[in-house]
Amino acid sequence: PLSLQSNHTDCQAKASGELQVRSTTRGAEVGTRTRSDVLNAVQQLHATLKELANTRYQVLLAGLQLKSTVGVLDDADLRGLDALLVAPPR
Repeated sequence: PLSLQSNHTDCQAKASGELQVRSTTRGAEVGTRTRSDVLNAVQQLHATLKELANTRYQVLLAGLQLKSTVGVLDDADLRGLDALLVAPPR
């Protein structure tokens, strides 16, 4: 069946973005950062998450297209894809 493993780099990018938002928010609370800095950090985090989701979609689509092209796509692959689309990525 079709599977997708979390990429360590993707997880690091997400964690880094989340840390940046937290630290920028704390900086704004103590007066060393501005609201604009916080908004920029949040915007960057969401851009990163969007890019990760797009990459995940492209990997899944490429896997399905490859299996379809070589004639080995089956119901188990589609059920596996359905499970991946229902469950949020780790």
